[in-house]
Amino acid sequence: LRVLSKADRFREGSRFSTWLYQIALNLCRDHRRRRRRWLRIVSDRDELPERSASTDQSCDSDDPSRGVEKNEARIAVRRALRMIPAEQREVLILKEYEGLKFREIAEILGCPESTVKSRLYYGLEGMRQAMVRHGVSRRIPR
Repeated sequence: LRVLSKADRFREGSRFSTWLYQIALNLCRDHRRRRRRWLRIVSDRDELPERSASTDQSCDSDDPSRGVEKNEARIAVRRALRMIPAEQREVLILKEYEGLKFREIAEILGCPESTVKSRLYYGLEGMRQAMVRHGVSRRIPR
C-alpha cells in the first residue's frame, strides 16, 4: 500500500528495488520506534525475545548436536546484533542477510558508499567484541 500511495515520489531512472527497500526500511524503523515506546510502558524486558529451540529447528535431523550448536550460534548473533548501533545493524543486515551491494545500500540509506563501508566494518567489530564478551570466540557454524 505504501508503494502505491507514494508512487508519485519514485524518481525516473532510479532502481525500483532500491526504492522499495528504502520504503521497507523506513516502515521497520517506524515500527521499531513504536514498539520501543510500547515496551517501555508495559515492561522492562528484552526488546527481541529469543526463539526457543522448538520454533527454530535446524534441518540437521541426522545430527541433533549440530542443530543445537547452530541454534546457539543464531541466538548469539541476534544478541550481538542488538548490541551494536542501529545504523551499523541496518548496514550489516542489508549487506550480509539481503546480499545487497555497497552502492545499493548507500542509495537506500541516502549516504556515501564510504559511510556504508565504515558502518559495516565497525558493526562487524562490535559484533565480534560482543560475542567474545558472551563467550563465543570460535568460528560460528553455517
